[in-house]
Amino acid sequence: MPAVTTGSQFDERASQSATSTAVDSLSQHSSPERGSDDEPGQIADDVPFFIPHLNSCPPPLLEQIGSMESVRRLSENIMTMGSEIELYGPIADLLTAVSRIVFDSLPSAVKDHFPGAPILFLNHHTASPTQFPAGTVIDGTPDIIGAFGIEGGFDTDGEAVFKNVPYHRIETFVETKEIYAAKEGSQAIQHVCTVQQARPDRPGFYCIRAKPQKYFQVVFSSPCGLVTSELAPWNDMDAVCAYIYSLYVPPDGHLLYDRTITWKEPANCRLGPPTWTVKTKDTTYTDAMAVFLGDPLDKRTTILRARGPDDSEIIIKEFYLPDHYLYKEHELLEHIHAEGDMPGVVRSASGEAVVSDGCEVILKLGSVAKRKYRIVLVDVGVRLELAKSINDVLMTAYDALEVHRTLVRERSVLHRDMSLFNVLMYPRCASRTENPKGFYKDHPALISQVLAGKPTNPAKRVARCMLIDFDNGTLVDGDDPQAIRRELACLAGTPMFIARAVSAGEPPGSPYWHMFSKMPSLSEQAFSLYVAAYGEDRYNRYNDGEGTYHGGVTSSTHDMEETDNKVDHSVPFYHRQEYDAESVYWTLFVVLLRVVPQDSDFSETAQHMLCDRWQHFEAHRFSGWHLDSRNMLINYAIGPRRERHFFPMFPPSMEGVARLLIDMTKQIVPSYSLMNTPPPHDDHLHEALQRLILNYLVENHDNPIPLTPGSVRAVAHDAINPVVLVNPHEFVVPAMSTKIVVPNSSHGQPGHLGNPQDNVPLQRPSPPPISVEQFRAHPQLCPTMTPASVPAMRHSPPMTVDVSNLEDVDGLRGPPRKRRKYA
Repeated sequence: MPAVTTGSQFDERASQSATSTAVDSLSQHSSPERGSDDEPGQIADDVPFFIPHLNSCPPPLLEQIGSMESVRRLSENIMTMGSEIELYGPIADLLTAVSRIVFDSLPSAVKDHFPGAPILFLNHHTASPTQFPAGTVIDGTPDIIGAFGIEGGFDTDGEAVFKNVPYHRIETFVETKEIYAAKEGSQAIQHVCTVQQARPDRPGFYCIRAKPQKYFQVVFSSPCGLVTSELAPWNDMDAVCAYIYSLYVPPDGHLLYDRTITWKEPANCRLGPPTWTVKTKDTTYTDAMAVFLGDPLDKRTTILRARGPDDSEIIIKEFYLPDHYLYKEHELLEHIHAEGDMPGVVRSASGEAVVSDGCEVILKLGSVAKRKYRIVLVDVGVRLELAKSINDVLMTAYDALEVHRTLVRERSVLHRDMSLFNVLMYPRCASRTENPKGFYKDHPALISQVLAGKPTNPAKRVARCMLIDFDNGTLVDGDDPQAIRRELACLAGTPMFIARAVSAGEPPGSPYWHMFSKMPSLSEQAFSLYVAAYGEDRYNRYNDGEGTYHGGVTSSTHDMEETDNKVDHSVPFYHRQEYDAESVYWTLFVVLLRVVPQDSDFSETAQHMLCDRWQHFEAHRFSGWHLDSRNMLINYAIGPRRERHFFPMFPPSMEGVARLLIDMTKQIVPSYSLMNTPPPHDDHLHEALQRLILNYLVENHDNPIPLTPGSVRAVAHDAINPVVLVNPHEFVVPAMSTKIVVPNSSHGQPGHLGNPQDNVPLQRPSPPPISVEQFRAHPQLCPTMTPASVPAMRHSPPMTVDVSNLEDVDGLRGPPRKRRKYA
């Protein structure tokens, strides 16, 4: 008969075994919209788990539980079970019994933090939890849910199987699957991530993965990453009790509750959809609703909408950051608006490190520590998919570029994450400003003033855009130039929209990198409006002369066959202004592909082509330029067969828009940093893209192309309808799919990711580590990557190909590129 083990084996296990660091295809695990979990789990054994990650029961309590006959029988019952479904009831009974005993033993000071009842474990395997705050959860059914008992109990199906437990009441869970099987292992981690997305009040989270063969693993998840224990048998009572005890009294660095944010169910609807009460150092906000759920294993950004004291709409943003981030978002926003409110940039009412129960909310995992921050934002906007017309989209893009270049020039702030999520339109700004300096007085004209043809008072200039999410932002000038240079050498951005050079960590060597275009000229009417707004000096400053491209000079003495595959690595990588301008281009590309003009009829061919092209966006991850899936989109846009491969993606009414995108593509494809003499003005690409947009807006002033706000074209091949609806108030980010920041160029070599120990202030660690082979197989796992050296690739200087009016560039691709070999 199996024995119930206690006491001494706890310390012995910690010295003999190691943590299983779970990497179970983290790109899949937290996506409530994707049920895919078929990637193989990756296990790495390197550090002890039970001692640092669990609190052992006090010896007298452990001895009491281990000697109880009822507990002994329950554990022995589990050890005899052979199938998954047989485990549900016995495991729930055992854990509930231990939880009751542990809860009763807690001091009053600890019990006061809980609802007055222990955590009960409920067999819930037939129904998914309810009330996920945003989006839809696919295959989100934990087998056993741990929740605090409530008056009246939870609903059952009449056979001791529970249903309708809402996400906000889940304190822990058990998933009874084969631990090392790809699907089941991933499914358990997916549940962890989904629950943590739904619970902004839960910094850390414990759960169990069990397998029929008598064993279980404890999992701890936090914004620092995710770790799992070694296998323990169910009759190992010190392991079982340590898991339960840690749910109430976790070890240091494993904070489970942030008590400055609490949920509240509707008064007349028990277990109904919750709202949140959020306490800052100055104000308490009630009835907040979650509208954005970020990656739970990284920054875990959560955005809530609430009402301020004056009943104005405000946004509360919560996120976790390691201390070595050079700049915090609320600090950058304070700096941006220090000389007056900057048009087109969100403003904050407060920003702080969160303090709960007198202590800062800090999570630790190995050498990694992350601190929770909270910002209250007073301005709001909407996503570009809700545009009322094409012209509105383009006016927003124009202002985003103008505001961005102004931030760099006037406030020395570089955003580094321009994307669909961070460039909003139709801003609704708080009518009052508490800024003692009022509005920023030196901001140039914005698109509404340009098209009006006359200058306006800077205080009355209203931007069509609103830039948000500066948590990847940095200063480009300051007291520590060396630290700033190192920060600019980091790779930062959202993969779908990131510039190709940032994605690769080196100037792009795509087939078109040397195909420089002249600075666009303006039509007569557009020129007149431009000069009235900015003056002729600004226009002439960016114009090209003989032999220049955006003001830069490049050699044309090299033979095409010799240079097509060569990029000069003597130019170190750093994040340039033009890379953010390219991100605005990719954002426009995505939006213009999917918006739905009124009265449009999409053919089956056009829809199939859109779905096919969309894969190039979705497939993109941080990678070398030769692996950038968006290169094919560039080829479609400026290649010789665009009449067949590019224009059909758009409805006939958007042919002019498609031609605008082609012209913009020609401007963004070259690697300007590789010119013999680079462009003299860092915002040259902003100027080029804005001129093209201005020409279009002037030419199509009377043809704005009305859209169907909130409707977008479907991008799934199996979509029943070609048009789907966008929820304007909800968005969920799957794990590892938003922003990635990794150290780069620590030795001045583009493409060299360096060693973690070389540049501690620059690291963006998010454990657990994965190998280079795993990174190559699953590049979306980059945030958890232990950076490995990548051999530098030497290439010769560029040559010039003017594509301003080039029609056939297909023959200029050169020989196929070789796949980069990783060390």
